[in-house]
Amino acid sequence: MESATPSSGSQRTDALEILLEIGCDLTASLGSLDRYERLLVAVKRILPFDVACLLRLQGDELVPLAAHGLVPAALGRLYLHHRHPRLEAILCAPVPILFPHDSALPDPFAGLLTTDLHAPEQIHARLGCPLTCGGEVVGVLTADALDPNAFDGLDVRLLSTLGALAGAALRTATLIEALEKRAEHGSRMAREIHVASGARREGPSVAAAPARAGGSLREQVEEFERRLIREAVERHGGNQAAAARELGMHRANLHHLARRLGVKG
Repeated sequence: MESATPSSGSQRTDALEILLEIGCDLTASLGSLDRYERLLVAVKRILPFDVACLLRLQGDELVPLAAHGLVPAALGRLYLHHRHPRLEAILCAPVPILFPHDSALPDPFAGLLTTDLHAPEQIHARLGCPLTCGGEVVGVLTADALDPNAFDGLDVRLLSTLGALAGAALRTATLIEALEKRAEHGSRMAREIHVASGARREGPSVAAAPARAGGSLREQVEEFERRLIREAVERHGGNQAAAARELGMHRANLHHLARRLGVKG
């Protein structure tokens, strides 16, 4: 994607406000689905798309999390990226990519649009943005517009920043989902043990202990990630591939994150 013409001052201010809004959502008490939907709404204020899909990379598959302009069936599918050249190209691109109007790469969502199903493919503007977190690709954003010039003049640096913030939002939501599953599992186990033993003793909950108190927000997040990874690996007998699947991460990303956090196993 070629460098775009600089935006006006007011457009840049609006875009920065939207990026700040996305950043604030990273620390807000939102459910995962709310995060994904709000993320797409924010992105639409920067990208004038007619159709868009937010997908998380999970192993060899891309899992749709939220969409605009697609039928519900599109969200019920898993997309093997090596079978979809367009998605593969986005994953491999170092920066957001604007596909040419006459691109031969097939649309992975062909036949799944809710608007203007018979619009000629050659008039669509097609854009893809890799979503990154800590230098790792964690998902993709696809955006299509019926206007072939809809994405002209967009600032590549702005889109790259958007991709990084969206990637961080995906990582945060993934960790929250894992924490919710872990808390649910701990509560269920506590109830089962209580019923089985007939215990009526007072004392600390069987649920997992909270993260170590004190330290900066970054240190507490890293401690949470460290404990989450260690316990997932232990649950799967040291099998990192299985632990990565549970955490919704690629095995290589889990290995890289574990090394950075000093988790051995």
